[in-house]
Amino acid sequence: MSNRPSPLPAMRLRLRNIILILTIFIVQGCALQRSAIHMAKSEDFPGFATVIAGSNDTLSSLAAQYLHDPKKGLVISEFNNISSVTAGQELVIPLEPFTKAGLSQRGYQTVPVLAYHNFSNSEETLMVTRKDHFEQQMKYLKDNGYTVISLNDLFDFLDYKKQIPDKSVVITIDDGWRSVYDIAYPILRKYHYPATLFVYTDLITGSRKTLSWKQIAEMAGGGLDIQCHTKTHRDLNKAENHETLRKYAIDI
Repeated sequence: MSNRPSPLPAMRLRLRNIILILTIFIVQGCALQRSAIHMAKSEDFPGFATVIAGSNDTLSSLAAQYLHDPKKGLVISEFNNISSVTAGQELVIPLEPFTKAGLSQRGYQTVPVLAYHNFSNSEETLMVTRKDHFEQQMKYLKDNGYTVISLNDLFDFLDYKKQIPDKSVVITIDDGWRSVYDIAYPILRKYHYPATLFVYTDLITGSRKTLSWKQIAEMAGGGLDIQCHTKTHRDLNKAENHETLRKYAIDI
């Protein structure tokens, strides 16, 4: 018989090393696929982070992780010119507003304000919007990539405090008609749109045509922003004959 050593131990050792290397690659691959890998903050551009997206990552999850708000996924989307995230994709995430007040090389950003007053199931005039038309308008905003922001978001944007999506829109409703509660409010909730209702308090009688304070409180609890539209809705640019400052202040 030969005295040569058996090759089996060496083969087992080599096989074990191969398995170990493969295991390391598999673990690293799984880590890459499941969650984002943080690369680094650039020393030249400290306001940005570079990441490689994993298979479980979305714009919302990355925004929650890096911008502390899942609703800011549009910031990542617009900066990288993408609509969704794919695994292995390298992304640059701005950690602070990069177009304050909408100023950029392209020019400046404008924000349309859609102002409504009254609503109806069938009638439509200059001051009254038909229910089906209002629904179509809200759907148009959603289908065409618009983001409805609150009036406070717009104020923060104008004060250089907050960046807003490129296609931002604000919705306001004036006066305090009952149709706001019956028609507009359910549609706004359907699309999860914020809006501001400006109420003039002399109108709020709770009659068949006007809102009640209970309905206003319910809508405020549901996310509708309630603001003042004066007490009497009079033209404050025109003083009445022999009007005192006290009378003027009461009408406001």
